[in-house]
Amino acid sequence: MGLNAHELGRNIKDFPTLDGDEPIAQPIEMEFWRTPQNQALKGSSFVIDGKITSDNLWKLTSENDNNFFTKTKPQNQDSKATRIKRQSTIDKDMKKRKNNKPNFAEIPRYVIRCDAFKSLSGNAVKLLIHLAYQYKGKNNGDLQITHSLLKDYFKSNQTMYRARDELEQKGFIAINVYGGMSYGGYKAPTLYAITWEKVNDFIDLEKNTYLYSHLATNKKPSKCFIEGKNLKYKNTEQKKT
Repeated sequence: MGLNAHELGRNIKDFPTLDGDEPIAQPIEMEFWRTPQNQALKGSSFVIDGKITSDNLWKLTSENDNNFFTKTKPQNQDSKATRIKRQSTIDKDMKKRKNNKPNFAEIPRYVIRCDAFKSLSGNAVKLLIHLAYQYKGKNNGDLQITHSLLKDYFKSNQTMYRARDELEQKGFIAINVYGGMSYGGYKAPTLYAITWEKVNDFIDLEKNTYLYSHLATNKKPSKCFIEGKNLKYKNTEQKKT
């Protein structure tokens, strides 16, 4: 009826149905006066002299006069099972959208703003973008520059290697593993790292058994490009010695 458990616990015998102004000075009557049921009870046959007795209140409950005590289900309200099914469909759709979220080859703005980047040739920028594309967040130090991989981007391996040397000399990339004949009798490619990200250990830990890494893992990135040069750079002839 709009009264809370504390008020009903006072064993009220006669519940008032009040006309006129809100009885502010009477807390119980005020709460009851505010309810929609009280407003409707004013015209009910159960009300006598502005009050409804406890007996008549029970009769009103039993006879369910005017549906005062019935909470009817809205016609457009779905069942619990339907709501759960709908939410499950929404969750699956959101997961599908998240999985289909496009990936990005990321080069930070501060890298692009540096003087060394501004001085790069077009082929060097192209190669750096592809190395950023190869980087997936946990494989820095395991990036490759081979013509078989990049033949759609460079017409000749000489052009590709000149771009590689430029990136290495200006500090954007560093050699992590030197290529050559390796364990198992096949030629392994040289592996590189971009220098604005920390170097990771190999995801395939078996590589550690036959590859020697030159760069420390999980350390602060060198960011040699900020100075515009790689102090550890070796040209082709120096690498052979």
